[in-house]
Amino acid sequence: MREITRDQRFDEILGLIPEEARTAVDVGCGISFRDVYVKSGRRFDRVLGLNVHAPSIWDLTSELRESHPHYSFICADATEYPFDTEFDVATLLAVAEHFTLYDLTKLLDRLAVSCGTIVLETPEQYEPNEWAVKAFDNPHERHLSLVTAEFLSQWSFRPAARYWLESGFSDCIYVRSEHERNPGSV
Repeated sequence: MREITRDQRFDEILGLIPEEARTAVDVGCGISFRDVYVKSGRRFDRVLGLNVHAPSIWDLTSELRESHPHYSFICADATEYPFDTEFDVATLLAVAEHFTLYDLTKLLDRLAVSCGTIVLETPEQYEPNEWAVKAFDNPHERHLSLVTAEFLSQWSFRPAARYWLESGFSDCIYVRSEHERNPGSV
C-alpha cells in the first residue's frame, strides 16, 4: 500500500477511476463530492449523489443545479436504494464506517453487480466520533463499524493508499475493478 499525504488523496482517488468512466454514483455525497466530481474537471455524463441526511445534499443541489444539470441528488438510504441502473464507478468516500457491517455487506453486494469500479475510503481505526454528530448536527455521522482490508477482501478490494490525519489516525483508500468481481454474500 502506498503512503500518500492527505492533500494527495483526491488525486489518488481520481487516479483509481478509469478515464473512460462516464457514469457514477457517490454514496454519502458531501464535501468529498465537490473535489472528485466538480473541482477535478473530469467529465461525467451522469452522476447520482445519495445521502440519507437531506441537509447534507441541499447545498450541493442548489449549487450545482445549473452548472451541472446531469448531476442529480437523492435523499435516500443507500442500503435500500434499488440501483437498477448500472454505473461505471461508485465512490464511498469516508462513509463506509457509518454503516453496520451487515448493512455495508448488503450495499457492497448490490454495488458489486451494478458498478464497474468501486473506490472506498475509510479509517483504519475505530473512533466513535461523537464530536462529529454534534458538530454537523447529523446523527448519521456516528461511526458504527471498523471496515478492514480483510472484510473488504470478500469483494476483491485491494488496498491502494494510506494517508495520516492530524489526529494521528490514518485512512485507507481501497479499489475494486470490474475485472475482479467477486461479490460477497449476506
